[in-house]
Amino acid sequence: MTIPGLIYADGWGRRSSIVYGGIGQAVLMFLMGGLYAGNAVHQSTGAGRWVVIVCIFLFAALYSVSWGIAVKVYAAEIQPQRTRASATTLGHSSNWLCNFLVALTTPILLAKSSFGAYFLWGGCSIITAVVGIFYMHETKGRTFAEIEAAFKRKSPGEKSSFWGGKGKV
Repeated sequence: MTIPGLIYADGWGRRSSIVYGGIGQAVLMFLMGGLYAGNAVHQSTGAGRWVVIVCIFLFAALYSVSWGIAVKVYAAEIQPQRTRASATTLGHSSNWLCNFLVALTTPILLAKSSFGAYFLWGGCSIITAVVGIFYMHETKGRTFAEIEAAFKRKSPGEKSSFWGGKGKV
């Protein structure tokens, strides 16, 4: 799924990939958590187990096509030229560290509650999507100078000619 994500990343845009990817991932996490909370997975019969298996594959595919690519591209695009290499390295390192912490803590969380981890990670995905909606600038089709100008605005609620308006929102 990373290959289609790479091919279509410029067409989809970074912001929309992060927002819609986060919402889709949250829905899948909440669905799996709900199935575990409702004991639909622990039954010897029923489709709950298969739904969870399909959701895990869909989650991995959705992550690969959205966040797996958009976050790395966005981290590189929003940096000024003088700090781009160092900041991108720091961004990739923190991404790796967060993925490591998720992989490390998820088995511990699942040992305590069969559904709690799903609701936690689904909630984190929703929070990320909401932050993306309100604070992320779209970089698709913009030059580095335009992107840098957008980030020099005084406050997140201030519009500029970059977004097609003037003054405060």
